[in-house]
Formats: sequence, C-alpha cells, structure tokens
Amino acid sequence: MKLLIRYLFLAATLTAVATAQPLPATQAETLSGRKLAIPQAFGGKPVILVWSFSRKAGETTRGWTTPLAKEGLPVWSVAMLESAPRFVRPMIRSGMRKDMPAPQQEHTILLYQGEKQWRQILKPPKDDDPLVVLLDAQGRMVWSYSGISTAKALDEVRQQFKGLAK
Repeated sequence: MKLLIRYLFLAATLTAVATAQPLPATQAETLSGRKLAIPQAFGGKPVILVWSFSRKAGETTRGWTTPLAKEGLPVWSVAMLESAPRFVRPMIRSGMRKDMPAPQQEHTILLYQGEKQWRQILKPPKDDDPLVVLLDAQGRMVWSYSGISTAKALDEVRQQFKGLAK
C-alpha cells in the first residue's frame, strides 16, 4: 500500500512539473532592505522557498531555513504581510530583524501586496503552517510541502532538491 501511495505521489509530482508555469515577476524587498524581483533574484537556479501566510507559520519557518541554509542549500523565507495593518508592518519588520542573524535577513523576502494572487498560485492548505516550495531553474513551482519541519520532511526536501539540481 505504501508503495502504491508513493507511486501516486510521484505521478502527481511529475504531472505538476510537466504543467508548471513560471511564477509571476513580483517586486519585493528583503528584510535587510534590498529590492529584488521574484523569481529573477534566484539567478536561474533551483531554489527552496519557505512561505508564511500567518504569524504562526512565520514563527516556524526557521525550522526549515536554518538547517537547509547550514547545508549550503539556496533557501529563502517569504513572509506575506499584506493582511497585516499598515501601521503594524514596521513593528513586524523590526521584530523580525531583531531576532534574525544578518545573513538570514538577506534571504528573507517581505511581500506587502498580491496575497490573493499568491494564494491562487501556491494553494497553501493551512495558514498556520509554512509552505515549502521548490522552484526549478526556470522559476516554476515543481514541488511543495505544507507543515512544520521534521527530520523526515527535511530529508524529503533535500531529496527533491537534489533531483532538481542535477
């Protein structure tokens, strides 16, 4: 039964890869203040994005980004802040900067608009869980996983990324 589920998952993943569209060009800013464009900022290489659509999800993204970054994998966190009131956004940003080392700030993207569009593209199952997304070299979403990081889930991300990086 496990083998059948694995084959069905693989078939679904391959179908998603075959029909994947590049992510839309989006202007953004890193937590360190650098302006960039998604997906062009990733230099035409595969990348791991860890999305958060809520404060709770944002608090658990480091469980993904820290171990993957320590291994030298290209991992970025993306915080969708459009639903946060404008007057609160500077406080959120300041709190994030205070708790994060400078190198991670450079790999943390803040988005203040386009939430509806990103939700349609990414289809996050639960707001309270981070959404891990793999992009191929063309900026297409080819794999995703929703949930907190576990040893098994981190291994799956590594395996999926290794297949992309070939």
